[in-house]
Amino acid sequence: MFSNSVFIHIPYQKIAEYKPFVFEKKINLEIYFAGNVLDEISLNDVKVLQEQFADNAIRTTFHAPFLDLSPGGFDRKVRELTLFRIRQVLKLANIIHPENIVVHPGFDNLRFGGFENVWFENSITTWNIVIKELPYQDISITIENVFEENPFSLVKLVSEINSKNFKICFDIGHFNVFGKIPLTQWIDSIKPHLRELHIHDNNGNNDEHKALGDGGIDIKNFFVLIIKGMEKNLITTIEAHSRENALKSLEWLKNNL
Repeated sequence: MFSNSVFIHIPYQKIAEYKPFVFEKKINLEIYFAGNVLDEISLNDVKVLQEQFADNAIRTTFHAPFLDLSPGGFDRKVRELTLFRIRQVLKLANIIHPENIVVHPGFDNLRFGGFENVWFENSITTWNIVIKELPYQDISITIENVFEENPFSLVKLVSEINSKNFKICFDIGHFNVFGKIPLTQWIDSIKPHLRELHIHDNNGNNDEHKALGDGGIDIKNFFVLIIKGMEKNLITTIEAHSRENALKSLEWLKNNL
């Protein structure tokens, strides 16, 4: 299931601090770019970083910014800002060439309940533009479940786009807090469209991003459900929001899977 497909989520601005350790341990990275970081980033620094990744055989994925953004939002200016931020990420992807870019689809029932069709049509427009502008045709865009109570809006969107470059990233921690249908039903629905997994732990009340094994999620059963019938490795990203919890999660995977 894993081989060399485990990544650790890290904000771009933290890479310099942990780079010696990352290169020593050959840790693959999912790099998160916040909006303010995208406005200040040096392309020369990114080019140097890519050379270092290549020299040390580090695989990469990206996580695009999401705060305040809405790819399917009602307001055209908000959608334009969302597209602007994603295009900034694509410019960096042209240099680093990540395998995947995780994005948030921006759907929740509080804002879009009763207006799902508006969100859907606006989302179709946004993501068709993004896919056409991918700098490499082997990069995928994956929409990640966040506040979704069920997977149906994500599956509908991916099915309508119908592109090998547009898939789903399933976040087990978000499911555990916000999901309203059984995990087996979620996985059965999304499995044909899966490209990446985000793994972390919580107790079902808050999105705490704990280390694996420190919350109430049955991670072993989750991987049994995921692995069954899968014909290829998935990108698996640890999203524990501290160095300690990230390393603890790596150890948990080593000892349990």
